[in-house]
Amino acid sequence: MFESKWGLRFVALILAVFFFLSVNNVFGNIFNTDDLSQKSSKTIQDVPVDVIYNSKDLHVTKIPENVDVNLTGPQSKLIKIENPEDLKVVVDLSGKKAGKYQKKYQVRGIDSGINYQIKPEVAHINLENKITRVMHVQPDISSNSLDPKYKISKQSISPETVKVTGGEQQLKNIAYLKATFKNSSKVNKDTNDVADVSAFDKQLNKLNVSINPNEVNLKVTVEPFSKMVKVRTKTTGKL
Repeated sequence: MFESKWGLRFVALILAVFFFLSVNNVFGNIFNTDDLSQKSSKTIQDVPVDVIYNSKDLHVTKIPENVDVNLTGPQSKLIKIENPEDLKVVVDLSGKKAGKYQKKYQVRGIDSGINYQIKPEVAHINLENKITRVMHVQPDISSNSLDPKYKISKQSISPETVKVTGGEQQLKNIAYLKATFKNSSKVNKDTNDVADVSAFDKQLNKLNVSINPNEVNLKVTVEPFSKMVKVRTKTTGKL
């Protein structure tokens, strides 16, 4: 009798829950696919760009780094694309020789039911013949990197030369090959540490070249701007 009573209560509870869900159309909301089939749009910003070219013999300059992609299609398909990493944007220059090119961006691996628009639409890219040169590195300790109470008395780099690989015209534009400390703290004592090597043109624009090695050892010796000395005074005359 006891088990039968609790069994009836359990069945009544199930029926009450089912009735509540039916009245509030919960089942309809769960299984309704109208929203997912409706067309929608979204914009994914800062999508990385991959340039396809003969990297063995050529070097690409003015590489477009990121683009914005506007997507239009069924909500059920767009919902799978949330981050820049979910898209692959390419500029295909396969088989191209050295020269200047204007090429439309492409999105690869995207569902056929999704349309896309890329901003900007066209990439402007230079392909140059790849060359390698041995170049001297300059130590670069700016005033921002040096404690104002000290000045540099001596500095040296090891190794003094590196191999720089890039486009032919690009290497001609290199005005400075600078080594700067990776550690951003102020230099206020003799320092021997690793430094990054970067290439710049005359306007101090950083150039996209390959540097090997891209790190060198930078040694700096500093001394104070002034030093304390004893001052001796000599009094003459009568007060």
